[in-house]
Amino acid sequence: AWRRAVRTEDLVDIVSGEKLKLRKWIKVLWDDEYLYVGFYVETPDVWGTIVKQDDIVCNDPDAEIFIDPDDDTLNYYEFEMNALNTRYEVFWPIPLYDIKRKKWLSFEEAGGNFKWDLVGIKHAVQIYGTLNFHDDVDRGWTAEIALPWSGMRDLTKGSLPPKPGDVWRINFYCQEFEDQNKSVTYHYIWAPAGVVSCHVPSTWGYIKFYDKTV
Repeated sequence: AWRRAVRTEDLVDIVSGEKLKLRKWIKVLWDDEYLYVGFYVETPDVWGTIVKQDDIVCNDPDAEIFIDPDDDTLNYYEFEMNALNTRYEVFWPIPLYDIKRKKWLSFEEAGGNFKWDLVGIKHAVQIYGTLNFHDDVDRGWTAEIALPWSGMRDLTKGSLPPKPGDVWRINFYCQEFEDQNKSVTYHYIWAPAGVVSCHVPSTWGYIKFYDKTV
């Protein structure tokens, strides 16, 4: 099914929308139980340091998903994972970044719920190279995430699972560093935000659910 699924274009710079030097792309599938997201992350050095669930995974190179099923810019879900298969999840009642004032809110102001977990989520990583060995050249890593519809009732009043023809707002993001010292950060995204923040739901892209079997 993954081989037959259509992939996105390569992710681009979060502000300018311009191409970046490494290839990163996404595939999305669904069935009656799950929304499946697959990331391909090209990188010459696969590494990670965060091993505890819900620690700040974006301190590492990572892959992230943002979901706002109702397209109301409220009550959205953030998922992150690194090459060590460590995950981080947050439920946001309002955006963490105020696009009108171009200002970050505190976690308390935005009301982020860090104890909220998508019950039944599954995720796995495949490494193409050597993890945390910096003296060779790797191909990259892939991440596969299965997000259960049964855990998404807080996100939407709509149909779960979605019906063919339903449209959800969503975005995909990967963070990359120049090196382990994090001297330069690169922000790869599916739908550019115009600012260095994924927390602008009004700029996310759309996925439409089809009943075509792959």
